[in-house]
Amino acid sequence: MSLIFAKNHYELLEISPEASTEEIRKAYERLKALYSPSTPGISSLFDEEELEEIQRRLEEAYQVLSDEERKRRYNLSLERESPPAAVTLGTPPEELLSTVLKEEKGLGGRALRRLREGMGISLNELSRVTKMSKSTLRAIEEEKLDALPAWVFVKGFLKVYAKTIGLDPERVISDYGKRVLGRR
Repeated sequence: MSLIFAKNHYELLEISPEASTEEIRKAYERLKALYSPSTPGISSLFDEEELEEIQRRLEEAYQVLSDEERKRRYNLSLERESPPAAVTLGTPPEELLSTVLKEEKGLGGRALRRLREGMGISLNELSRVTKMSKSTLRAIEEEKLDALPAWVFVKGFLKVYAKTIGLDPERVISDYGKRVLGRR
């Protein structure tokens, strides 16, 4: 399943807790359309059951956050929760990181794969820990944007990938974006 299932309502809709009712509605409508089964390419990332669950979660987030009393109770419940600890599978040895950065000229997909493999982390293990499908992880490592969702979601995937193998998420997102989006 996608990382989308681990997010709170604000993260899911990609809005701040201070968002207006109109901002909440616009975010909901945009994501509802993005995760529609009719969106080109979405069925290669999610099966029908996952898309139904995403739509259900989006609807739930919208219903809660667009109702002031439900939103107030939801915010109180968030304050009581402690965030889950991120799982890290290690940190790349400095020598490996230095070599890969020099040879790959940044942290693109190929560099991520080399670091993962150099750390002895299998694609299966990374998939299990990050909750990302192996096909999504392969698409990231092979820099196949046509097999990935919108950039905003790819950034979220990269952030989790980076944290899991002990890299700076902002650097990974920046390097990957320059490399992959710069080719377009």
